[in-house]
Amino acid sequence: MTPVRFLRDAQRELVETARYYERCSSGLGGSFLDEIARVVEFLSNHPEAGRPLGSGYRRLLAQRFPYALIYRVTDKGVICVAVAHARRDPGYWRRRNRRST
Repeated sequence: MTPVRFLRDAQRELVETARYYERCSSGLGGSFLDEIARVVEFLSNHPEAGRPLGSGYRRLLAQRFPYALIYRVTDKGVICVAVAHARRDPGYWRRRNRRST
């Protein structure tokens, strides 16, 4: 298994999105976190599975929610740079500092 870690901005997006869904419906935030955990587990076993986005980035879609993990594969593992909504400005995460953890 390949280790997966999240940049701070990606962690923030994950928490904010889970809180948003929980406000929409009790338990939905937990369902969102469960789905992202499933995607992370799959990614840990298949780091090259996501669609290439260029510059070393990849995107792996969640199945139950309109979100994707944007990530890079490095020699130390997978670095998730964004938990991105499918309809958000597609390259907003490219401005993030790669060293921000």
